[in-house]
Amino acid sequence: MPAEEISEETLAFIEVINIVVQHVAEIRSLLDYYKYIAQEKQSKCVRLANTALDSLNELRETLAEAKKQRELELEMLRGKLVTEMVDVTYDFHDDVIRNAASRNEIEQMMKDFNIVEYNIPPQGGDPDMDIVYKLTGLPEDVAKAKFALREKCDALAAESKRKKQRGQQIDKYWTAVDPNKWRKTRFIYEFEAKDIDGNMVNFEKYRGHPLLIVNVASRCGGTDRNYKQLMALYQKFAEKGLRILAFPCNQFHNQEPYIERDIKEFVTTRYGVNFDMFSKIHVLGAEAHPIYNWLVNTTRGTLGDIIKWNFTKFIVDKKGRAVQRYGPNVDPEKIEPDIPKYL
Repeated sequence: MPAEEISEETLAFIEVINIVVQHVAEIRSLLDYYKYIAQEKQSKCVRLANTALDSLNELRETLAEAKKQRELELEMLRGKLVTEMVDVTYDFHDDVIRNAASRNEIEQMMKDFNIVEYNIPPQGGDPDMDIVYKLTGLPEDVAKAKFALREKCDALAAESKRKKQRGQQIDKYWTAVDPNKWRKTRFIYEFEAKDIDGNMVNFEKYRGHPLLIVNVASRCGGTDRNYKQLMALYQKFAEKGLRILAFPCNQFHNQEPYIERDIKEFVTTRYGVNFDMFSKIHVLGAEAHPIYNWLVNTTRGTLGDIIKWNFTKFIVDKKGRAVQRYGPNVDPEKIEPDIPKYL
């Protein structure tokens, strides 16, 4: 169609179309520009986020290392304090294990501080087990607990010492009254001794009963075996008249270091002992209880008259005469065949 034939309306429409195309091109350029800007910002944000994450991880590692180092320092301080605390209670160790009242006092004091778990062997447990402290507080708080623990243990140890001194007085009772009584005595009924609770017992109460008398100790290698077998004998023959008399003695390598209250708790808790237990005595030397002077001089041992070790055993017949002696190496179960002839 010739140009002159194009109407003005068509030209106007074409011009409009050109304008629209131009604006569309501009809009596309703007969209591309904003898309580029958005991508740049996104990339920058990602880079910043990654940098922040790296910094955060680095900070976390630094804090973890610092915490680990702090815990190590605290553990070293706690280790030093726990050693000191065990040292504080070392001499008091056995009294804590044997004495329920003392054990409860210490445990309650530790709970009051709320920083120390205090663990000892259970009542009647192995006396050679160590005291264990698990320290959970800060060192300065543990140090306060240690100071309080020292004061408590010192007080309890002083009380224990006073009771041991009273126990020594019990040992010397007969020596002071009549050290030569045994020389004038034919029958055991003329003696008396203090029981495990400190009450004087006249041996007249045993008239008509065969007796098995033994010197005992709580920390001897033969303790467990002898107590178990003595209980077996007592359960078998008690109804037929047998009486067992046990005398704690600390003269053999200090294997009976405890006071009477703790000895009683030990034997009743661990072995269920219900035969007669007496207060601590000496069986050797100038302060030997007269009943043991009498026993060793009216029977004969393989190496002479003296008591050689813990768990030496004597049989006294129903007439009150010492008739048989067994060395420490003779277990109670080996004595059993001899018991019936004295019943």
